[in-house]
Amino acid sequence: MDPERASSLIQEAFERGLYGPKVSLRLDHGPIAVQSHPVRRERLLGTYARRLKGLEPDSPILDVTRRLVEFLSQSQDENLVMFSAQDPAGNYEMFLADASGRQVVFWMSMFSRSA
Repeated sequence: MDPERASSLIQEAFERGLYGPKVSLRLDHGPIAVQSHPVRRERLLGTYARRLKGLEPDSPILDVTRRLVEFLSQSQDENLVMFSAQDPAGNYEMFLADASGRQVVFWMSMFSRSA
């Protein structure tokens, strides 16, 4: 996925309310670096369902991991695109998009990093 397309998808997701102001990524500070790859929903679901079972009740990523497992359980898409974006300052975010890469469907905030 090219950086311009990723920026556009992230901005559209923000406008739809998919994520809030806590996102660390700054799209207005220059070009972002993007990495993306296709993923199978079933594999992600298995991975994060196992991780969810191993999390302590006070884990800071418990809620978002639970939301991710719920999303993956309910999704009809067998294939998704996982992509990460990093701005020039080093802020980092990860997202899931639909298989065609036309819309962000989930913000994986457990991977957020602020520079």
